[in-house]
Amino acid sequence: MVVLAGTVAAVAVFDAFLGFVMQWLSARVGESLVYDLRTQVFRHVQRQPIAFFTRAQTGSLVSRLNSNVIGAQQAVTSVTAGVVSNGLSLLTLLAARQVARRLQRLTGESTQLDAAIGSTSRSSDDRAV
Repeated sequence: MVVLAGTVAAVAVFDAFLGFVMQWLSARVGESLVYDLRTQVFRHVQRQPIAFFTRAQTGSLVSRLNSNVIGAQQAVTSVTAGVVSNGLSLLTLLAARQVARRLQRLTGESTQLDAAIGSTSRSSDDRAV
């Protein structure tokens, strides 16, 4: 039983560690994506002709570009977080199934041992009479 408790504790610590790694990777990927997109958008805007800037309002252009980049970042990080979260849930579920099977087996063994002890003590009582 001590081994089982240790296994459950180890799984919980591992799950917490993976959650931390997932958050860090998600932030890293998201920020990297934003940097790359902003760099590409800036280069693209710099190649536009002067007429483009006379027709477009600068504030509107910057706002639209910024919101598109942020939207892309949120989409990628939420999908990444969802995939990793579902993977962690699957691993946790599989580990829980293994623990449940072991508990079931140990409970069965314990019941059989209790029955054997009970029958042994009854046999001793019968012989004493």
